[in-house]
Amino acid sequence: MNLMNLIVIGASFWGFSSDAVVLPHNPVNAAVGDAVRFTTSLEPTQTPFASIQWKFGNKTIISTPSNTSSPEYLGRITLYFSTGSLELTNLTLEDNGEYNVTITTAEGALLNGSTTLNIWEDVSNALVTSSAQQLPEEETSLNLTCNASGSIHTREWMKNGFPLNSSANITFYHEKQVLSFRGVTREDSGRYTCRISNPLSHQEAIYSMIVIYGPENVQISGQNEVLLKTKLKLSCSAKSLPASSYVWEKNGTIVARSFEFTKDNSELSDSGEYICQATNDISLKTSEESHRVLVTAPKDQLSAGAIAGIIIACLVVVVGAVVGGFFIYKCQ
Repeated sequence: MNLMNLIVIGASFWGFSSDAVVLPHNPVNAAVGDAVRFTTSLEPTQTPFASIQWKFGNKTIISTPSNTSSPEYLGRITLYFSTGSLELTNLTLEDNGEYNVTITTAEGALLNGSTTLNIWEDVSNALVTSSAQQLPEEETSLNLTCNASGSIHTREWMKNGFPLNSSANITFYHEKQVLSFRGVTREDSGRYTCRISNPLSHQEAIYSMIVIYGPENVQISGQNEVLLKTKLKLSCSAKSLPASSYVWEKNGTIVARSFEFTKDNSELSDSGEYICQATNDISLKTSEESHRVLVTAPKDQLSAGAIAGIIIACLVVVVGAVVGGFFIYKCQ
């Protein structure tokens, strides 16, 4: 027996009792279905204790020397007579609470102790649910709710792997069960993780947030002037989530349904104003931009009529030269 135990027992002889060294004051954690041992700090004694009594609330778990016990503890307990320690098996949530022991030594010293047993169910079925299915930017307030089965002690939220704290746009409710957004923005998009835990287990649930925005900043790239019979190519882009779909119009007629409009051999009739309309297929919002194209012929390129005139003129010259030569030959 150590010095502290001697001091405690000595004090008990004078009418005092102490629980300072009989049981640890720190709570004991255990899972449903497991076993737990309440170990006293007393050294094994050769002389049996005069009495040992363990209680849970108003229930007597076991009392010696009569060895009486409440019916619900039959077959679930083991008492270690030499130290007063107690083992309790097949734990249930109903076993959660404060336990007290009173030990009377053979010399008549009275020793008391108490400790708390926390029973935990394993965390399972963790899930984050959303109050809205579609999230248009700045039009939607949103609540993310984190739930699970089992014993929940704490909840922690992270975004993209980093701890998430309250801000002007974010508030936590009900011990962080609910993460609330006043109005979602595109910066809120990301991977949200709720970690639910107790001292014996934990589980994480993930929610991927996609905030819908756009289309905006529609831009068209491509030629403003194209040579006749060469390739005409225009490209359209816009900032949007999800990505926009595109429609090209010219003079009120749809000419393409793609981000790109191309024509391998341009014609003079391809000149005109091209309009690209971008559409967010979820929000159904649209935005458009226009682009003017001029198809021109090369400056050194002659028309078909001019070419025919030149050929006829050349033939006349050749025929004239042949006839003139013939007359000169005859005169000689």
